[in-house]
Amino acid sequence: GRFGGEEFIVILTDSNAEQAFETAEKIRMALADETIVKDNYTVQVTTSIGVATYQTHHGENALLLLDDADSAMYEAKKQGRNRTVAVE
Repeated sequence: GRFGGEEFIVILTDSNAEQAFETAEKIRMALADETIVKDNYTVQVTTSIGVATYQTHHGENALLLLDDADSAMYEAKKQGRNRTVAVE
């Protein structure tokens, strides 16, 4: 679902960190394969994705998990955009 202006969130249940990263990469690559044409302008779509999985230090505070994913997304942008970064 949409989470902020240009941010979206995907919640994967029953997925480990590796599976979540693989899913994020599939989404990123599918978007990169899309071309949008509007009024004779062509736009290539890219995305920066942050992946976080639930950790015990999150406790019952879901916002901590979202903060981790957000930090990873900004790290992806910092590293050059159009990539997926997972929280270590």
